[in-house]
Amino acid sequence: MESLESWLRERIVLAAAEASDAVRQFALEAIAEAPDDDFTEIREGFARVGVWAFQNSSPVFKVMTIGGQFSVLVGMRPGATFHLGHLTLMRELSWLIQCGGQPIFVFAGYEADRFISADDAKAEMARFGETYLKFTGTSLPETSVGFSDQDCRELQVLENRAAEHLSARKVLQLYGWDESVSIATLRVPAITVAAFLLPAMLFPKRPTLVLSDIHQITHAEAAKMVARQLKLPLPSYSYRLLLPSLEGPGQRMSVKDQKSLILLHETREQIERKLQRSFSGGRLTPEEQRREGGNPHRCSFFKIAEVLQPHETTTRMYQECVSGTSLCGECKKKHMPTLVERIHETSKL
Repeated sequence: MESLESWLRERIVLAAAEASDAVRQFALEAIAEAPDDDFTEIREGFARVGVWAFQNSSPVFKVMTIGGQFSVLVGMRPGATFHLGHLTLMRELSWLIQCGGQPIFVFAGYEADRFISADDAKAEMARFGETYLKFTGTSLPETSVGFSDQDCRELQVLENRAAEHLSARKVLQLYGWDESVSIATLRVPAITVAAFLLPAMLFPKRPTLVLSDIHQITHAEAAKMVARQLKLPLPSYSYRLLLPSLEGPGQRMSVKDQKSLILLHETREQIERKLQRSFSGGRLTPEEQRREGGNPHRCSFFKIAEVLQPHETTTRMYQECVSGTSLCGECKKKHMPTLVERIHETSKL
């Protein structure tokens, strides 16, 4: 990790520490703990687009090393209201496409309680692609494909086969559910497992990378159990950092709490107001902050800025914060115009 910026090294170390129980229980491959080897440069590339850990990384890493193709699974709910959190996904996806990734979208109509046809899935992928183009400056590859979890024969076959190999006892244990869980909810693991394994069925010569976060880790374990039973190759998983709530660390952005996030279609004035009020990593007094510096790793504003601006700018921002050169209000005043414009431009279709 020596070539990574200091703030980025610190950030992925903190992420591994905060999820230490999951790292141990599910054998996550934390970038912070990885040895220097033939894949170090690839890991650092992932770190720069917000990834902090993997599972079963070798199949994809080996293909990336030789410039080959691999499938990239993106799971989404239909009709998603795009917000800043989606930009972390788009940033990772954009880099992976440059490295040979071939996107496969699966839209989760079942969990959204909404029927999605095959044509609806294509329309949803196109809608995502419009925002992706505005944010990254490039279009999704023409080879990108989108599927509905309710209108895809291959997915339905995989779901049925997955259900045969997932016992109720094991699912309850893995997900922490009790006997009061509904039959409808019990179906979700099999549907998700089917989505994770779909790329291997459609493109058996390509390894699969599932874009994920720590909240999806139980699905990955269920997929591992089923893949072994069906003798399908295990997917690889990348776990990315989620943007924290605007209101502070310990929570994440959620559409259920409008104060926690910035929607991409909000006006410049709304975006600026929310950024101005976002949680900062400052000290109790200006004097203390000048003396001891701030803590950008607790700062929602810093983490948002990191997604939207070049790494060189983020590095200067970090240095001015931890050295006490810049107070929180000064930092926001300096960087806010660029961030507001970047978010606003992403929303213009």
